[in-house]
Amino acid sequence: MATSLRSLLDALDEEVTRAESAPNNEAGAAQALGPLGRTLQRLANDGLSDEIGGYRERFVQELGTACVVASDPSDAGEDRLPLLSGVLADTTDILRFELGGASRWAAAVEMATIARRLGEVASNADAPKLPSSALEHVRRAGILVERTGAIEPPSASDARPLDRAIPSPLRQPPQQPADRITEAMTGLVHYTRPGAQLAVAEVLAVGLAAETLCASAATLHSPNHPQFEAMTSAGQAWRRVGVALQPFNDGSRHRHDDLSTAVAWAIQLHETLRQERATGVQTAQDGNGPKGEEDLSAAVSACVAQLPELGDNLCRLIQEWPRGGRVLAYAQQLPPREHRVREQLAGRKPTGLIHVDLADLRPAVNAVRSAVAESVPRPDLAATEEVASMGRAADDRPAMSRQRLSHWRSPDHEHPAGAPPTDQRLPAASQPVEPGHRR
Repeated sequence: MATSLRSLLDALDEEVTRAESAPNNEAGAAQALGPLGRTLQRLANDGLSDEIGGYRERFVQELGTACVVASDPSDAGEDRLPLLSGVLADTTDILRFELGGASRWAAAVEMATIARRLGEVASNADAPKLPSSALEHVRRAGILVERTGAIEPPSASDARPLDRAIPSPLRQPPQQPADRITEAMTGLVHYTRPGAQLAVAEVLAVGLAAETLCASAATLHSPNHPQFEAMTSAGQAWRRVGVALQPFNDGSRHRHDDLSTAVAWAIQLHETLRQERATGVQTAQDGNGPKGEEDLSAAVSACVAQLPELGDNLCRLIQEWPRGGRVLAYAQQLPPREHRVREQLAGRKPTGLIHVDLADLRPAVNAVRSAVAESVPRPDLAATEEVASMGRAADDRPAMSRQRLSHWRSPDHEHPAGAPPTDQRLPAASQPVEPGHRR
C-alpha cells in the first residue's frame, strides 16, 4: 500500500514507544540512529530556512552527526527499529526535491524527538557498546532542536508535504478493489509530479484513466442527483483532452511491449474501475449492495478529490514538451499562424511537419484545465439551502447583541478610563488617511 513520511514517522514513534517498555531493544535503537542521523544531515545540507548556515541548520547538523557517531554499524537483521529508520531515510530521499525549507524543518523537528528517544533507549543497556558521552550528546542535541521547534513551530501548510502519499513498487496489487484504486491513483499523482517527463502516449493513458474515474464516480449517484450530471460532464471533459492532444506526436504513439510506470498505474486504475462497473458494483446508498461497496465508494470519491492535483501536473508536463523539441505536428491540424503558411499548404507531406511551441499546446493545456474545473466536486444543493436557511433564521433573531454593540459605540456612552475619545481613534477603512498617518 501507499505510504508517506507522516505514516512512517508515526510507525517509528510507535515502535520506539514499544521499545521503551520492553527489554533487550537497546541494540536495535543504536542501529536505528545511523540512518536517522544521515537523514537529518541531508535535511540540514538542503536548507531549513531562508538563512544560509543559520541556527536551524547548525542544530540539526549537530544532531545528525551525533546520531551517526553514536550509532551501531552492525547488521540490523530483522529488528523493526533500524528497518523503519532505513525506510524513512529512503522515503525522504524520494521527496528530496519536493520538500521546501519549511517542510524540511517540520520533518527535522519530528525526527529530533525520535532520535532523542532512541538515544535514551540505547543508553538503558546494562553493558552498552557505545560510550555514554555519545548517547548523551544525542540527547542534548535532540532537546536543542525540540526547543527550537517549540519556539518556531512549523505551520500546518509547512507540514502538509509530510502527508503526501508515495506508491509502493509495482509488484502484486492489493486484493481489495478499493485498495487497488487508491494505490493506482497515488501512483499517477506521484509519477506525474514536478520533474517527471511523460510522452504524449503516457499523457493520453493518464487522461483515459481520469475519464474512467469520473464515469465511475457518476454511477455512485442516481441519474437525478446533481453529482451524476457533474461527474458525467467531467468525464466528457477528460475525453476532450485526448481530442486536443490528437495532432501531436513524439514517436510514442504505437504499441509498446514494455509499459512505463505511469501507464501501468493508469491501466490498473482503468481496468479495476471497468471491472467493478461490469459486475454491477455501484453504490451502497440503498444498503442492499454487497460488502465492500462503501469502501469502494469512499475510494472513488477520494481519488476524484485528487484530480485537480493530477491535472496541474499534466499541465506542467505538457508545457515542458517544447523544450525537448521531440513533439511534432502537422501545421494543417493546428490553428493558422502567419509564419507557417507554407507548412499549412503542404498538408500531410513531410514539409508540413513543424516543432510545436507553447502557443500550439495552449488548446491542450486549456482542455486539461477545463477538465480539472469540471472534476471539482460541487457542493450539495440541499446542504447549501440548509446553511442559507440557518443564516436567515439567525437574521430573524432579536437584535439584542447588536443593540448592545451599538450602545457601546454610541458617543453618549462613557468611555472606560484610559480609552481615547471617539474622534481620536483610528480612522475607518473607508475614510481617507491623511499623509503621514499610519493605520
